[in-house]
Amino acid sequence: MRKKMLLIGYTRMNLGDDLFLSMVINRYPNIEIDLHVSRGHQYPFLKAKNVRIIFDSLENVNIDNYFVISYVAGSIFSEISKNYDYKIWLDNLVKESKKKNIPFLFVSSNYGPEYTKKWFKLCDSIIKNSFHVNFRDKISCEKFNYKNVSYIPDLVLSLNYKQKKKEENSVGISIIDLYSIFRGDANQYYFDYMNFLKNNIINYLNINITN
Repeated sequence: MRKKMLLIGYTRMNLGDDLFLSMVINRYPNIEIDLHVSRGHQYPFLKAKNVRIIFDSLENVNIDNYFVISYVAGSIFSEISKNYDYKIWLDNLVKESKKKNIPFLFVSSNYGPEYTKKWFKLCDSIIKNSFHVNFRDKISCEKFNYKNVSYIPDLVLSLNYKQKKKEENSVGISIIDLYSIFRGDANQYYFDYMNFLKNNIINYLNINITN
């Protein structure tokens, strides 16, 4: 069976995280990539010819099919509610990959915030046993002073794009799908967030009208 890359990330149709994944996909057009995506959030990646979307739980994925595993995301080492069990599973996956000599890479991430020593100990195990961890901030890099840890600025900052001419009297608004996003208890603020966006849009429209 042909070896492929397993690509893991935060797929909730969040612009920054989708850009992370798209940059990796576009950088390696000749590599077959299995991209693990949350169901319903696959649409930004459907046009990529080298990508196969997988929805199954990662617990059911056979890592022997891959020559490398890349986890590309930002705040994946932050201690938030409901993700401790997932980090225990991730720690075991990293250790299994190490035993099988399958490089496990973390790209453009950062550490924290942390609230307990237990959390630090768990993340420390994940980071130490990974093939390489690339932090996007120097503070995280200095906290884990291992040979397999390096500092490189945020991946999206290296994105080459054609800058468009700015339209006068225009405002760009990036919207987060807060209702389905996995950030602890943040979902209770969904309607407050939508009203906040609505009021801002109305205010900007009024400014444009009065000017």
